[in-house]
Amino acid sequence: MNHPGCDACMRIEQKDAPFLQWLWDLFDSIRIVGLPPKARDRTDHKRNFSWTTTYFATFSLPFFTVLFYQWYRQVDGKNVKVLPPNIGELFTPVVFAFLICGDASYHKRDGCIHIYTNSFTPAEVDLLRSILLTNLNIESTRNVANRAKEQYMIRIPKGEVGKLQELVKPHIPSIMHYRVGL
Repeated sequence: MNHPGCDACMRIEQKDAPFLQWLWDLFDSIRIVGLPPKARDRTDHKRNFSWTTTYFATFSLPFFTVLFYQWYRQVDGKNVKVLPPNIGELFTPVVFAFLICGDASYHKRDGCIHIYTNSFTPAEVDLLRSILLTNLNIESTRNVANRAKEQYMIRIPKGEVGKLQELVKPHIPSIMHYRVGL
């Protein structure tokens, strides 16, 4: 949030266009979005790789301002994502399902699921892992995603995937079942 005194909006951008449309429809049903999703071409010039994402933004509302201040802190003039102090109370199967829809992938070869928590510190990743175990009885490990940038991910091992699938399946749209190997 860069404009003090103004309310925040939520901007969502992903490669999964059908999921973005599903989210937009959900948000539209409660009248917090205006323009429909738009496609955006992206290019990684270093790797000579291109892809398309889809995005939309909500209206600016006081609710999103509250969320912003819970999830971001100013560090050296930049907004840095942090876990809110009450994340353990907030973390339910529904929250977990949406985290998976936005930031996870199923690895067919190993039968495991990676949750990309690159924005969080090692301590925050470990806190999420402990919440997964305490709140949802899901075992996990912390793995390096990018050592140079000190980024980490949560790995759900093959033996826990069935439990995870059963837990989140009722809460995610069928178009996202591939993220948990269904």
